[in-house]
Amino acid sequence: MLTKTSRADFPHPNPMACGYYVARFILMLRSCTSWPKEPGSVLTSLLHPTFPAKLQRMLRSNGLESEICHFQNGNDGLAWIRRELAEKRPVALFVRAKPLHWIVVAGHHEGLDEFYVYDSRIGKGSSVPDLEIGNRLMSPAEVLDIWRGVPFFRWIGVGVK
Repeated sequence: MLTKTSRADFPHPNPMACGYYVARFILMLRSCTSWPKEPGSVLTSLLHPTFPAKLQRMLRSNGLESEICHFQNGNDGLAWIRRELAEKRPVALFVRAKPLHWIVVAGHHEGLDEFYVYDSRIGKGSSVPDLEIGNRLMSPAEVLDIWRGVPFFRWIGVGVK
């Protein structure tokens, strides 16, 4: 499991390789010992983006089955996230950014109603250094805001089995 102690050793040299970092983070959470090959350059990452099927292949090729989920609206998606996290299964969300971006929702704090999120664009540091998992706290409204995406890529998630 990736904890706040081991998190500092997780490098992020390619700011456009979010799909790779998300796959690696999920595989580490699930105690897998191998992960996909890191993209060689920023240009490679831009020319070969990680769409949902590619993320699914990266996970499968390293021993982890997953499913691509599409939702009609954010409320259905948020209910799915909460169900998956209740079963200790992190979810990857395809979110709105420039370019499109992946994050992992890795946990939920019921009392605060906030999600523990891993966002590779934050880098080695953490916006909230005391988190047990991930590197960012987000409210459900924040998750919904960035997850609404753009047409054709709205409300898409990848859940691990």
